[in-house]
Amino acid sequence: MITVTSGSDTRVRDLVRPVRFTDDVEAVARFLEVVGLGRESEADGGGWVVLSAGRGAVAVHSASSSDLGAAAGETHLSFVSAGLDALVADLRGTGLDVTPYDEAWGRALVVPAPDGHEIQVDTDSGESYGYHQRAGSPDDRTTVRPVWYLPLELRDDARTLLGAFGLAPRPGEDEWWAACEGPGGAVGLHRPTDDSPVCELGLETSEPLADVAARLVAAGHPAEVGHAEGVGEVLRVTDPDGRELEIHPAPPVP
Repeated sequence: MITVTSGSDTRVRDLVRPVRFTDDVEAVARFLEVVGLGRESEADGGGWVVLSAGRGAVAVHSASSSDLGAAAGETHLSFVSAGLDALVADLRGTGLDVTPYDEAWGRALVVPAPDGHEIQVDTDSGESYGYHQRAGSPDDRTTVRPVWYLPLELRDDARTLLGAFGLAPRPGEDEWWAACEGPGGAVGLHRPTDDSPVCELGLETSEPLADVAARLVAAGHPAEVGHAEGVGEVLRVTDPDGRELEIHPAPPVP
């Protein structure tokens, strides 16, 4: 575990926090609250909400205000760090030439990924510049586990990169699927198909999937628990942007 201690405050250093872009930030945030995430903070001017899970978090971002031109339903793999200098040292140890830069809300970092894309890292400074805090309580049984689609030959490089963020390979993999996990969340590594995005949002939970599905249905989100060949039990639900979200049973926490 990589932690940062300041006084009596001990935090996981690097959290998996994918950014989900949407045309309706509030609708997606409420949807994720039904699943089991807790609203942690919001931008004072709207357009940005962070929701935390037992492990990891999700940032919901207005697509219309994205500097990247991201479309509604798009997910970008990103992290938030409480110890950026130490993270930079660990990333440089893998051979990456990375340098932090300053943003209005704090220091940030762009990390080149093996597939040619970039991973954004923001700083958890403990301050609330431009944001107000919310008292949402996440379900500790829930883990944020985005799925990163990349060719099999890049899997080892991706695992090395994720290791700098404190994520270790999860036992058990095949030619299509592997995962890395740690106290800050998890990332799935999936071989791409013809229509797969670079990244998509995914979740795991140790709560019975039938209970999660019942809660979603009661909130107006049709959800169904089924079985997928080679995968096992999976809950599928359509989110407010019309994207299908998969929720899987969480394996034992290492």
